[in-house]
Amino acid sequence: MEPRDDAKTSLLQSAAVALREAYGTNSVASFMPGTDVVTDYEPVKLSTFRVCCVRRGTIMTNPVLFIEQFLLTCVFGAFACLSFFTSKDGVHFNESLLWQHPKDMTGVLQPPVDVNHFGLSAHGPPDVTHWIEKHQTKMRIFCGIISGLGCFLMALYTSMGVGRWWTIRTQGVGGIKTATVDLEWTICQFVTQDKDVLSAIKRYGRASLKLIFLWRQFGEGGQLTDNVKEQLLQNDLLTKDEVAQLKGLTHCLHETIWAWQIGIVSMLRKDGLIKSNSIYQLLLDHCEQGRQAVQCAHTHLAVKIPMQYIHLLGFIVKVHNLILAVIMGLLFGMTFRQKEFLTCCQLFGRLLILPFLFNALLLINADLSDPFEGKGTNDFPEANLVSGLDKDCQGFVKATRNMPKWIMARANIPRAIEEA
Repeated sequence: MEPRDDAKTSLLQSAAVALREAYGTNSVASFMPGTDVVTDYEPVKLSTFRVCCVRRGTIMTNPVLFIEQFLLTCVFGAFACLSFFTSKDGVHFNESLLWQHPKDMTGVLQPPVDVNHFGLSAHGPPDVTHWIEKHQTKMRIFCGIISGLGCFLMALYTSMGVGRWWTIRTQGVGGIKTATVDLEWTICQFVTQDKDVLSAIKRYGRASLKLIFLWRQFGEGGQLTDNVKEQLLQNDLLTKDEVAQLKGLTHCLHETIWAWQIGIVSMLRKDGLIKSNSIYQLLLDHCEQGRQAVQCAHTHLAVKIPMQYIHLLGFIVKVHNLILAVIMGLLFGMTFRQKEFLTCCQLFGRLLILPFLFNALLLINADLSDPFEGKGTNDFPEANLVSGLDKDCQGFVKATRNMPKWIMARANIPRAIEEA
């Protein structure tokens, strides 16, 4: 019996843990201090009804989304009132004018006007209800065509936007981190453990990443302004002498600074510390990979998705939303007059859901286009990335210093350096 009781207790504990993870009251995401930039989140909470209680870090914090929805609701309300009041208190037309055979400029009689085609009555007010009932199928079909086209273009746009964002994160930021760390530990284990050399490699890699953020946030990444100097001197990125050496550089500091990394490798080669050609080539490859990573991020940031495509997509979305608001408004007025309140709720819900989804995707993709601005939820956490690169490099140096003695003895690794 005891094993069974233990099994039941284990199952209950597992269920309690799963429920706590899915529906717990703790925060769904963690953020950069003082910002709404997400650093991490729990997907399981966003897969349950707990998602209905989340606002910070989501598209719900964007005021533009609700302004767009408010404007559509105004259009919807205007046409709903038009449909309701026109059907009830419509303007009376002159019956003689409706049935008179008008003449054109040549005096030829024209066919009589088919008032039923326009939903008009020759004996009273215009019959808007009849007109809507007659044409609502065609209106819905037309709106469905625009909606299908918008969904197709939106899916393609979102795929490209997320793909670009992921490429910048992995091949751009990730590539800078990989090249810097690889250069650091390769030199540490095979060339020298000089703390000045290792510190310079680490700082130049971090400075390259920091300069990308400065370029996108202040537009000053390509020029050595006072703001850039101040930012680079903070957190031990560069020294005053190194900042002074940047005065001659006026374009793409985040990329050209990698020439200093190659300069370090060249210096070590001339000093005779790099004795193997293969190690020398490997170090040069690491420098080249770092420069290519910066170029990858720069290219994706400077060259966006063609403007004509975004304009066409935005135009189609707005036309679709307006047409939907007009159609749903006309139908709402008619059904409200007939006291079909359940249908009214469905019509208003249709207005809220699809335009909200389209507008939200447009805004999310606009936010994804530049993740270095430091304002949007989907932006990269600048402080975490820059400081994380420093910690990664320090970790490899410390691991080299604290290797097991039998490895140190047999591998003939240079004497450990003092901790910086």
